[in-house]
Amino acid sequence: MPAAKKVLIVGAGVAGTILAIALRRGGVEADMIDLYDTVLGVGVEFGGNSIRVLESLELMEDLVSEGWPYEGMTYCDNDGGVLAKAHMPRVGSPNYPTCLALERPIFARIARRRAAELGATLRTGITVETLEDKGGPVDVVFTDGSKGVYDVVVGADGAKSHVRSLLFGEVSSQPLDMGCWRVFMPRPPEVTSLIAWHLSTSKVVVVPLSQGTMYMPFCEPRSNSDRLAEDKLPEVFLEGIKDFGAPMVEYVRQQVRKGDCYINYRPLSALLLPDPWYKGNSIVIGDGAHTFPPHLGSGAGMALEDAAVLAEVLLKHDQVEPAFKAFMARRFERCKMVGDNSVQMVEWELAGEGVQKMSALTTETFAKLAQPI
Repeated sequence: MPAAKKVLIVGAGVAGTILAIALRRGGVEADMIDLYDTVLGVGVEFGGNSIRVLESLELMEDLVSEGWPYEGMTYCDNDGGVLAKAHMPRVGSPNYPTCLALERPIFARIARRRAAELGATLRTGITVETLEDKGGPVDVVFTDGSKGVYDVVVGADGAKSHVRSLLFGEVSSQPLDMGCWRVFMPRPPEVTSLIAWHLSTSKVVVVPLSQGTMYMPFCEPRSNSDRLAEDKLPEVFLEGIKDFGAPMVEYVRQQVRKGDCYINYRPLSALLLPDPWYKGNSIVIGDGAHTFPPHLGSGAGMALEDAAVLAEVLLKHDQVEPAFKAFMARRFERCKMVGDNSVQMVEWELAGEGVQKMSALTTETFAKLAQPI
C-alpha cells in the first residue's frame, strides 16, 4: 500500500504538476493549489535527464509539438567566433530530441491539462495558512478559510516557498552579485540553436522556444541590492548590451526599442536547503529546496526529478518517513552537485574566465545527470 493515499501539493508549477501526474498514475489522490492562475515566467529548457522523466510520463508528444529541439550550447566571442561547444547526451529514446526548450506557460498548460485528465484537482488564488502535523496526517487550514486533512503535504511553491517558511522558518539565500535579464520576443528564422556571446564579465544567449518565439537571457555583474523600476527596464537593458556586436544582439535592440518584447529582470542567488527537506509528513521540493543560477539551465530539470522520485518512493514505501529518507538519499547530493557547478560558473563569469572551462563543466554536469536518478 502506498505511503500516502491523499497528497496536497502547494504550487502548480513544474514540480507540482509533474508530481500530481506521477501520483495519479499510481492511484494516489492529488490536490494542487496555487496562488496564481496565470503562470509566470518566460522559457524553460529540458536536458536529457528531463526528457527521460517527461517521456516516462507520456508528455513528450505534446511538448515536442509546441517547443524547440536542441543538442547543446555554442559559446562565441563578441564577434561571433566560436570558442567552445557544450554537448548534451541523449538520455531519452531516439524518438524524441536530445533537449527541448519551450515557453513556460505552454508547458504549464500541457502539464496541468494532463494532471486534470488523470483526476488531479487544482484550486488557484489560495495557499496554506497553517499546517499542523500530529505525527501522522497533516491538518491544513487554507487562506480562504477552508480546511483539509492530508497524508502528505508537498511544498512545490517556488524559490520564496511559503511552505518552507512554515516548516523551517526564514532561510537565507546566497547573493551572487549578478543579475539576469530575460527578454521574450518573436524568433527570426536564423535563430535555430542555443548560442552564447561573451564579453568580459557579461554574456547574452539566444534560446529558440517555438516556431514563432525566442528569448534572450543576459547576465551581467550587478549588486543583489539593486532595485530597478519597471518603466526603466528597457533603457537599463539597452545600456547593458551596448558593447555586444553580434548581429543577433542588434535585432534584439530593435525589438526592445519598438516595444515588441517582454522584459524581466531579477538578481541571482543560490540556496540549498540542508538535509532533510521534510518535517513530519510535510516536505519541500523544487526551487523551494534548491535555487540555482540559470547557467546550467537545470532548475526545471531538478524540479522534474524531485517530483518523479518523490512520487516513486511514496508509491513504493508503505510509510511516509522511510519514503522521505529514501527521497533525500537520492536527491541531496545530486542537487548539490548541480548547485555547486552553477555557482562555480557564475564565479568564473564574474572573474572574466575563459568560456572553455564553462563549456567543459556544462558537458561534465550533463554527463553526470545522464546517470540513473
